[in-house]
Amino acid sequence: MPLRRKPAQSATSKLKPIPPNEPAARDEGPRLIPLDDRSKEPSRLEHYLDLADTALGLKRPER
Repeated sequence: MPLRRKPAQSATSKLKPIPPNEPAARDEGPRLIPLDDRSKEPSRLEHYLDLADTALGLKRPER
């Protein structure tokens, strides 16, 4: 039966979880700026849904 080794001291975690009410636990990640909806291009999914609706006769073909 092989002997099991204990993890090395450097491999064990010395980090302690921060309580959520601590100031250091605040989310300071990058903020995303919402883009204007009018400048948004339709997604590929919307394009394929439009094609499917046209093929099923639920929507008139675009010209």
